[in-house]
Amino acid sequence: MFFHTNSRHGPWTAGLLAVLVVAVFHALQAEELKGKKVSNLRQIAYEKSGEWLYRGLSKIKIPQLRPLQPKDSPLQLPVDWKTQAAQNKPGFPLFEPSAVDYGGNSPTATAYLAGFQTKYYQGGPRLLEDYFTQAETTHYLTANQKKDLREHRNLIHERSMVFYLSYDSRQVQLVYYPAKIRFHGGARSNMKAWLPHTPKAFQTGQRTDYALIQDSKGLLSIFNGTFDTVDNFAVWKEQETMQYGGFGYDFRTYMPPQAEMGTIALYEDGHVELHAYKNLKDPKKIRAFIQNRYMVIENGRLAKDSDPDAFCSFYDDIARSYLFIDGKGRIGYLWTLYTPAMVAAKMALQMGVQDMILLDIHSPISCVLSDTGSDQQYDSYRDYMRHSHDFVPNFFRLSPLKASLTWISKALNSRIQTHYVMEAFQGGTEAFFAIFQNGSPEALRVEKPRPAPATGKKN
Repeated sequence: MFFHTNSRHGPWTAGLLAVLVVAVFHALQAEELKGKKVSNLRQIAYEKSGEWLYRGLSKIKIPQLRPLQPKDSPLQLPVDWKTQAAQNKPGFPLFEPSAVDYGGNSPTATAYLAGFQTKYYQGGPRLLEDYFTQAETTHYLTANQKKDLREHRNLIHERSMVFYLSYDSRQVQLVYYPAKIRFHGGARSNMKAWLPHTPKAFQTGQRTDYALIQDSKGLLSIFNGTFDTVDNFAVWKEQETMQYGGFGYDFRTYMPPQAEMGTIALYEDGHVELHAYKNLKDPKKIRAFIQNRYMVIENGRLAKDSDPDAFCSFYDDIARSYLFIDGKGRIGYLWTLYTPAMVAAKMALQMGVQDMILLDIHSPISCVLSDTGSDQQYDSYRDYMRHSHDFVPNFFRLSPLKASLTWISKALNSRIQTHYVMEAFQGGTEAFFAIFQNGSPEALRVEKPRPAPATGKKN
């Protein structure tokens, strides 16, 4: 495994690793100063990330689950659960749709979870074959890339999997934490010009707004956010110009929205909508909005980012995560590994998903569920991690080299190992989402109406 070592090797190993990390870090900095791309090193990390996650699945923590009941409005998934259970690798978190109740005998909220492999999904292998067929015809892949995809065909068939987490939106509140707001344009290796409409206060460093969890009471789950504001752009096929996604927070627009791009909109009453911006209702009532590429599913139909051309350059060996709203009023998180967007979207439609948008493709992705109980209250991220369960492999929990991995991640300039739970309570480096129980302080905070405009009159 890339970056793997063993603490039994003694201090000299740690010292050697530290020297290597510093050398790589300075080498990449030097390359960036020269204007050279560092994508080759990042590509190594991306190629390895799928393997890290796949092997890490057997080590994650899953809470105590209960079978679904009729009152839960169970998911209807055409999966051969019996065969999957019989052939499942030891420890892999693949399981039938189940529930986790918060609040004891009188649940105040319920999480719904499931995990399955595409090969056990009725029609799943056919969906994958359809993807491979369409990928062969796209002109966005080179001949070598198509060859590489063909060579990984069996691996994707064997490892393609989907994990599902949702909550009844009447029981919970989704809260968005935007992290430090940065608006440099261009590729990450050449971020020089500021994007249009960037406030002068940001350009001069007088403001680096970010919102952290102010009160952890009622915290049920944390998972990763959308693409960074430095790279939430999209180019669709023959378009000549790059479209940067819009961003707004606390009733203020910092980057203007693109009408066609998918949008996560959080309204002043707390409800959430996922649509292309032009299809959102009451834009003036939006408290915060984040755009990230195009919709994957909209109004119960496949949308632009379900197309195989959207992601085929990544060979589908890194994790992708999505935010969705289904026809039963649930808001949820779909995490996939070795599963093309085209395949995940078609399965999501059969799950009853109405609207779905890509959150991120960096990995490993953190998704953590708190312990059950009547009062989820945590002093710090460490306290939260001691009383929570991983739903997605968390590399910081799987590796003893946490500090070194943080440095390596920074050196690669990709932050693929950012620990989102740590960011939730401390630095605000990355955007993330949190699920809180209704009535909790954070839920009430984001349900407050828009502040009244100042009149300029003295009392």
